[in-house]
Amino acid sequence: MSRSNAAIKALHTLTRDTVIPAKHFDRHVREIIGRNHRLIAIVCASIVEVNLARLIKTFLRNGEGDLFDNRAPFSAFAAKIEVSYRLGLIDADVRRNANYLREIRNLFAHRIAPTSFRTREVAAVCKLLAVNFPGFPEIIGARERYWRAALQTGKAINRRCAFGWEAQPASLQ
Repeated sequence: MSRSNAAIKALHTLTRDTVIPAKHFDRHVREIIGRNHRLIAIVCASIVEVNLARLIKTFLRNGEGDLFDNRAPFSAFAAKIEVSYRLGLIDADVRRNANYLREIRNLFAHRIAPTSFRTREVAAVCKLLAVNFPGFPEIIGARERYWRAALQTGKAINRRCAFGWEAQPASLQ
């Protein structure tokens, strides 16, 4: 029993390893925007979730304790989104994008049947994602819209980490 507990604990430790070394970054981006739709959905949403956790931790005055541990108050993606919004750390657009990304991620993670960004319901939710990439070519398809929205949303949240309470909420603008 203790060997299995140690193995599970080691797995949980890996989930907190959120830094991508610079030497692996290009390979990581190629993997994200590759052909595997399930991988894109899960990894891109994780980028947003990791940045939300980092944002919340930035503003915890007495440390994080076990708030982010498995089954703890901030372990769920939805909780991270809602707390960030209620604290004024993200705006309604970032919240909306994060929730759409979460819903799509959950479908890909839990649905056993073949699913892709061409699945009618997935494509419909992707159309709801706000994406603002001035100067970039027009977005082609739901898959591209999803990963661009995830990267933009994650970047907006990441930028917000650098400022104190008096700063504006993370925004897609």
